Amino acid sequence: MKKSFYLGNKFSIKVENNTDKNDNIQSAIINGKKVNNFQLLHKDIIKGGELKIVLGSKPNKAN
Repeated sequence: MKKSFYLGNKFSIKVENNTDKNDNIQSAIINGKKVNNFQLLHKDIIKGGELKIVLGSKPNKAN
């Protein structure tokens, strides 16, 4: 990312259980905070950090 626009450090995306059959998001955590509303805010991404996504074979109906 161009440093003049994004002052944070590296932003990485890690995915667990990534297989052909696991095509449903079970949970997402950005910079240690659980994502409950299926929204990723630009301000959180440009800070840098990590998005962790856990996949599963069945839909997550918790939300």
